[in-house]
Amino acid sequence: MCTARRARMMKSWVEQEFATLDMGDSRLNKRMKLIAARISEAPGGSLQSAFRGWDEVIGAYRFFDNDRTTVKSIIAPHQEATLTRIKEHERVLLIQDTSELDYTGKSKLKGTGPLSTVKRQGFFSHNHLVVTPERIPLGIWNTDIYARDESEHGKNDQRKSKKIEQKESYRWLQGYRQACRLSQLAPTTTVVSCSDREGDIYEVFDEWHQRREAVKPVADWLIRGNQDRSTVDEYGGRQQRIWERVASSPLLGTADIQVKKQIQYKKDKKGSRKKHIRPARLAHLEIRATKVTLDPPYRPGTTLAEVSFQVVMAKEKHPPTDDDPVCWVLLTSLEVSGLGDALEILKLYWVRLFWNDENFSWWYHVRSPCRWEFNAAYTA
Repeated sequence: MCTARRARMMKSWVEQEFATLDMGDSRLNKRMKLIAARISEAPGGSLQSAFRGWDEVIGAYRFFDNDRTTVKSIIAPHQEATLTRIKEHERVLLIQDTSELDYTGKSKLKGTGPLSTVKRQGFFSHNHLVVTPERIPLGIWNTDIYARDESEHGKNDQRKSKKIEQKESYRWLQGYRQACRLSQLAPTTTVVSCSDREGDIYEVFDEWHQRREAVKPVADWLIRGNQDRSTVDEYGGRQQRIWERVASSPLLGTADIQVKKQIQYKKDKKGSRKKHIRPARLAHLEIRATKVTLDPPYRPGTTLAEVSFQVVMAKEKHPPTDDDPVCWVLLTSLEVSGLGDALEILKLYWVRLFWNDENFSWWYHVRSPCRWEFNAAYTA
């Protein structure tokens, strides 16, 4: 595709995506569209490399320094365009994830906070990306940019005494509420909020439960388990923890998946991180699922409800002796009534992991106890 044609297509896309842009000044609107076009043509470059000439660079700096330039004003038209695309689909995933914006060494930049260490300074961007089960990106629904308070850095021992609104993990609950808002605006579309292990916080489960009890708009959720919480029986007594409970549930079937080679960094007994290469192999997974009711944890100043939901486990049966088994424990509000539903939950989570991987391909062979089997290539 020639450069001129690509530029025309990019201009057309920008005009459509920012059709409802209103920053209170036509000059700001025009500058915003120009910035979007230039950055879209060179998304991996710096501002100076993206723009054509010093005048455009200075114009961009003045634009970002304007009081009317806010995250809300910039993202609003994109949200409207994204919502239009979402309404065309039966189901979408709202993928939550946090990225570091590292500005270490930029001493003149105000408002930064510590990242992994106090020496590394910058911001965090918690984004809500909407994709289809076929891995088609529809847009960013929301983003939250924040900096850590340096005085609070490293004080994890005090987190249990804080309310959820005072914790950094509050962003996961806010993200789920954004999914519920999206579900209200797109009532014919099933919205599934999808998070990794960091998003395994009880307040999300409680929010889902309370909204259903109050008959409010509610989104489904799919979260990789991190906290091995206690479950309760039908009489309110404490039972096994989640991992043991699902591991002891009946086998639904087995699946063979091709695992790719991956470089990992694991902590040894002394806490040091060492390089480990996970070899490519065919992993034999046992698929199980069960419904659990959780014993709610203590929270200062509030009482959380008991919540029931489904848990799906896919664990490698015979891993190599020098490697950890492939294991996913997925918590979800979606219904799981058999092997087919459990596999659908696994595929949805794989979409979260590999939504932008051009080489993504999961091949699996499934066998159930009732001898139903099939072969399929999951390639979107």
